[in-house]
Amino acid sequence: MARLPLSARRGRRNATFLNLTNSIMLVYYYVWFMFALDYKRKYWQIERIIKIRDLRGENLYRLIGESDAMCISQLRMDRTTFHILCEMVRDVSCL
Repeated sequence: MARLPLSARRGRRNATFLNLTNSIMLVYYYVWFMFALDYKRKYWQIERIIKIRDLRGENLYRLIGESDAMCISQLRMDRTTFHILCEMVRDVSCL
């Protein structure tokens, strides 16, 4: 059986090396892409939590900041009583 010339064998090695290199680079970029997506997902979650916290603050201000009538109609207590309740919860249960 005839063997391939030495130059043909080198070409096949180079092709194998290039395929291996391309595969490694593809895996590298895939892992990098996954890390980027995970970072972006965490960033969106943090952004969503901040937005929800702001909305809660606005809603609470609307309930107790505008007038006693609004506070009594929504919370069934006036603003002074609500602040006392908040202080008690903060002191007793460390919230």
